[in-house]
Amino acid sequence: MNSIKVILKILAIFLTIVYPFVVYYFLANNYSLTYLSLILLLTIVMNFTKMHNFLLLGAGLLTVLLMTIYREQIFFKLYPIMMNGIISLMFLISLRKEPLITTFARKMHYEITPAVYEYTKNVTVAWSVFMLFNTLISLSTVFMPDFIWAIYNGFISYMLIALMFLMEFLYRKKYTNV
Repeated sequence: MNSIKVILKILAIFLTIVYPFVVYYFLANNYSLTYLSLILLLTIVMNFTKMHNFLLLGAGLLTVLLMTIYREQIFFKLYPIMMNGIISLMFLISLRKEPLITTFARKMHYEITPAVYEYTKNVTVAWSVFMLFNTLISLSTVFMPDFIWAIYNGFISYMLIALMFLMEFLYRKKYTNV
């Protein structure tokens, strides 16, 4: 049973990553948007029901509902933008209580000293701003050719996130005691 969960998790991650390319393929070949809605619904359910992240789940399901009702191509392109925006909002909202990066550090069994707290708070702000800019760039690609939208949302965006993560990691290792 455990191997099935691992396979489903890998499939969910794979569907999330290739989603923009699947959308591009469907739009370029004039395939039924109904099938595309089902693929997105499967992706959303697989990713967000296990996480119990009802904000992301709700936003994803709202997107599928809009797709189903209006059958407009733009709604298929909005899914990555909504996810980026919600993630940015999650980082930002967490600053009111415990910054999200502080929560991650705590789960990794780090002692949260005042210096660590301040650092993780600043990193949470940085991620929030970064994801907001990523959201805005993603939004601008909706009005560009489908290929550009797919390349940005299916490749460049992920590379920028990896680069942000790597830069923070290298900075933390070189300039902090965190």
